[in-house]
Amino acid sequence: MITHWPDMLRVAGSLVTRQVRAYDLLRMFGREGRPTPLGQAFAEYGRIAKTLHLLRVVDPVDDTYRRQMNRQLTVQESRHKLARDICHGKRGQIMQAYREGQEDQLGALGLVLNAAVLWTTPTWTPRSRGFGRCPPRSASTTSWMPTSPGCPRCATRT
Repeated sequence: MITHWPDMLRVAGSLVTRQVRAYDLLRMFGREGRPTPLGQAFAEYGRIAKTLHLLRVVDPVDDTYRRQMNRQLTVQESRHKLARDICHGKRGQIMQAYREGQEDQLGALGLVLNAAVLWTTPTWTPRSRGFGRCPPRSASTTSWMPTSPGCPRCATRT
């Protein structure tokens, strides 16, 4: 890997500046099913990051990395559960037979899911001096809009 380091830097620079396509690089890293020396150097470089990740996961002394991973997985799993709850028709299955229909159905689900997450996420508002939202007042939405405890506008809402 050390002998190929200058070439690896050139490849990375070419990829970042878009002078070469990733597809062409992948073809260059392997010939006839076998990795080239440069491709093997990139594979070894990738193994370094993988080894460091595994060592941080199994570290018996410091479990902060493991806790961060668990927290992120919990957030992702909660989002997937919400998506399953929103997409309850047909038992949560994508039923379109053709790809474009599936993409449309998934896009609509993503839009509704993002709207639900945005609506239920508490936001910091300087006027309310706390978490919550201060929605605009309207006669049609006053009864069902969430309120912020410290907000003067929400406190006057009945």
